[in-house]
Amino acid sequence: MKPCTRIVPKALIPFVLLAAGTPATQAAKWPVLDPAELAETQAVVDPEAGAEVILRSVEIDHADYFRPSEEHYFRIRIYNERGIKLLSKVEITYRNSTTIAGVAARTIKPDGTVIELPREEIHDQEIVKSGNERTRVKAFAPAGLEPGAILEYRYTRLPAPGRLLTWVAFQGSLPVRRATCKVEVLAISDYTMMALFFNWPDQGTKRDKMGAYLFELTNIPAGKEEPFSPPEVHTSASILFFYKENKDGEQDTYWRRRGRSLHTETTRTVRPAKAVAAAAASIAASGDSAVEKLEKFYDFCRTKITNRNLDTITYTREERKKLPRNRDPSDTLANGSGEAEDINLLFAALAATTGLEARLAVVNDRSVMLVSQSFAERFTITHKVVAVSIDGEWKFFDPGSVYLPFGTLSWEHSDTCYVLADKEGGEIKLLNGPPSSLSTRRRRADLTLDENGTLEGVVRTTYSGLWDAARKNNMDDESPEEREKTVREEVQSYMPRAEVTEIRIDGAADPLTPLWISYRIRVPDYAERTGSRLFFQPAVFEKGAELVFKEPMRESQILFRYRRTEDDTVVIKLPAGYALEEASAPEPLDLGVVGRYDIALGMVGGGQAVALKRKFRLDAIALAPEHYEALRSAFEIIHNRDNHLLTLRRAERGPESGVEPPSTSGEE
Repeated sequence: MKPCTRIVPKALIPFVLLAAGTPATQAAKWPVLDPAELAETQAVVDPEAGAEVILRSVEIDHADYFRPSEEHYFRIRIYNERGIKLLSKVEITYRNSTTIAGVAARTIKPDGTVIELPREEIHDQEIVKSGNERTRVKAFAPAGLEPGAILEYRYTRLPAPGRLLTWVAFQGSLPVRRATCKVEVLAISDYTMMALFFNWPDQGTKRDKMGAYLFELTNIPAGKEEPFSPPEVHTSASILFFYKENKDGEQDTYWRRRGRSLHTETTRTVRPAKAVAAAAASIAASGDSAVEKLEKFYDFCRTKITNRNLDTITYTREERKKLPRNRDPSDTLANGSGEAEDINLLFAALAATTGLEARLAVVNDRSVMLVSQSFAERFTITHKVVAVSIDGEWKFFDPGSVYLPFGTLSWEHSDTCYVLADKEGGEIKLLNGPPSSLSTRRRRADLTLDENGTLEGVVRTTYSGLWDAARKNNMDDESPEEREKTVREEVQSYMPRAEVTEIRIDGAADPLTPLWISYRIRVPDYAERTGSRLFFQPAVFEKGAELVFKEPMRESQILFRYRRTEDDTVVIKLPAGYALEEASAPEPLDLGVVGRYDIALGMVGGGQAVALKRKFRLDAIALAPEHYEALRSAFEIIHNRDNHLLTLRRAERGPESGVEPPSTSGEE
């Protein structure tokens, strides 16, 4: 399936809302509770649900451009122990660019007793990050939950000033009986507010007496979590509010203007000043080819210019205020530091000295929203990168994301749409990501199996490409102890009894060196012992792995992050006095355009050890739901073949095997 040719949501209905309204007022008290709600014994939307959202309301205030806000409120009825478990911890996620304030919660017990949540029980922590983007969570554990109780909680979300792009999802882990949304819009005549409905029927528009717009939806089923799904905006019942300039007439008008504005910026930025030209001459040798110079400039920007966005660089608020402002690439070079975009602009200026054509471009972030050439509003394609024409082909660079290999973009900005600087006007085009061969994980295990079934030895893992960048983005700001914990928990997630020691990690925060991890592993009772026989799984790294796709049906598109290759070598020395019995090897599997699975087994070390070579290649990252059954079946076959068992039997004579040995060329 080609990227950017399909919009995932079931319903995508844009309509125009005239800009008007007055500021929303914040609710100082809890909404009035209907006593009949305390007497309910069964959910309305899904009778089997353990809990149900009776009311989910959102009030959005865009009337003040500099102080936008959102008031969120939940009223949830608990019916049984399953519901208590689902609500034992409530999490409110948000990005660092957003503030969450006014978190309050209370539990109303069946007898009417009210238990307020103490403010000190609300905790704030980071839960995940992607590149330079951080996601945080406000979390609390409600007190007094029991069947028949009602949980209420509310909070205020405060976006950055002028950040009027607002997405509200009404579908979550619980069914919702009634959802309401009220919007006070920006009253500026040059802009019109637009609303995009995802998985939400068109209800037209309604306004209250004060001019605010009202939306309502009832009987929303609980959301269904599916592995490798598109961004939540495409799978949830939700509304996206944004503003459009009234002069944007036809669909491509804005993008033609954007291409011309990028051309103007390119002309100003890419024309290198004397300081940039001098730096280029000192970084690369005069005899280097244009591409060799480009590679040296790329590495210089990633290693010699301090990236102020990196997790490993921390500033206090006062320190950040004192940082020098970079007005152009010369300033970035002189100051030796900059934001990610400053570093990209410096690279563009350096690239211009090679004689190759360099331009600025903007790309979509498909981790947030999928776009197509027929649907791409101004807020969907915004991340600025550098494009360089090499042998007639545009190569894209983002040195502000320091761990990316030369000539690649992150998975969020690959296999999506871009607009290139062009004095004639920009066009929305497709950008393909790197092939599976450039993003690899190579694992090698040299192990010994003893007669008691204990497996012990050394494991080494290296990464490359987007896989390497993804791991580094998650590990670079961790302490050595935290990194070791990450590795240990990763191994124990599929082999709980594994003892992981002597952990070494190199290159976790180095842009130029591949990430390298090694450790010693010991797994008691890895092999099952029955009489004189031992049964064991040679695909050690797949031991205990769960099926990727478990459900028989699927609603959403399958969307992997990037094409990749898994390359495993496992050598297991057999216990003395044991030989393979009825040795066999699984068959490879050709997945067509999706990829390929190869596996081979054989004897090495003079017949004293079993060697396994396993390679899985994922070549396609986007598949429509109608292909799910075939994909699920293929992954189940691979799972079964990974779980292939070999049998050892105690014998007096040397081991025999009819299995062809795997190729060992290129092994570490």
